[in-house]
Amino acid sequence: MFRTAIDFLLALAGVLFFLPVMLLVALAVRLTSPGPVLYRQTRVGRHGATFTLPKFRSIQANAEQTTGAVWAPR
Repeated sequence: MFRTAIDFLLALAGVLFFLPVMLLVALAVRLTSPGPVLYRQTRVGRHGATFTLPKFRSIQANAEQTTGAVWAPR
């Protein structure tokens, strides 16, 4: 129980510490391109359990709509 409390407090401190940075990233995403700031991605975790992970969008919405999927240039 002590370890769980320490883990929770450290996670809370990390969120509070990085909150200004996350707000600046959200603002930058919003100002530079249309579309949602966050998107949800489903991942598979331990023992096959699925969970949803919110992520900042780092690519424009429908970026490959006209060209289809393409490999990144080297």
